Amino acid sequence: MALTVSPGFAVDRSGHEIELREAETLELHGLPAGTLAWVTIGYRTERVDRGRESDNRIDCYADLRVATGVEPNDVRLARVQLDERGRLEHHHAINHQERDHLRTVTAPGSVTPEALDAQLRSGWITMAFHPTGIPRDETDAQPPFRVGATQAIAHRYYPDDTTPNHRGAAGTMTIPLPPGVRHIRRLCVAGPENEKGITIRLVKGGFDHQAMKHLRDQVAEFVIDPGAYYRTEEIQEAHRSVGDRHRTLSVDIRSDGYAIVSLVAIEVSY
Repeated sequence: MALTVSPGFAVDRSGHEIELREAETLELHGLPAGTLAWVTIGYRTERVDRGRESDNRIDCYADLRVATGVEPNDVRLARVQLDERGRLEHHHAINHQERDHLRTVTAPGSVTPEALDAQLRSGWITMAFHPTGIPRDETDAQPPFRVGATQAIAHRYYPDDTTPNHRGAAGTMTIPLPPGVRHIRRLCVAGPENEKGITIRLVKGGFDHQAMKHLRDQVAEFVIDPGAYYRTEEIQEAHRSVGDRHRTLSVDIRSDGYAIVSLVAIEVSY
């Protein structure tokens, strides 16, 4: 009984390069029946003495082994399971899932957004609209949305179950930005119901830690006409940057009548 290892290249835990230039066959006759063993490849050296000190050299070579143990620096290629007759009969007898794979550790900051594929430099952050109500002391304060697990709905009746709500609803929600985001590009808002129109505002807030003052910049404002809606709005170039830790992002949504907000999404880039 034997198995064949195809040509290939490996690097062991000490950084030694190991090249197997030709396929090699390993005999399994020396292993007892029922043995669970490893097929490994290792980096080996051998000093060759030619009689004079100046001619001494070290030969390096790949060492293929099949054994129940693994040498500390050797690379595991496969695990083999012999049956009760000492054979590799069933299809799980050679297992490659526990093979050692070459991995590199990437230092923080060593990969910049410019090094990423274009598809990895941008993406959509999508969420349900779970707003906080507008403070009632504001002159244009409206009722809050009724917030569910997946949508926000303007009350049909407010503040009780008998008074029709003619003022719509209003609410604001923070949009969390993942680390590394540098720009916001588009805002998308969608829902199946909108009786009298909806006003959307996207706002950047934050804090100026040098001047010690609050920051508030309106990034975008648009009105959605009555009816079911799926609206995507471009963010102007001058307002796209969010590349520092002192800025926040929020969306303000105000309906003039009954409305449902199903989705809020922001396209970002790195």
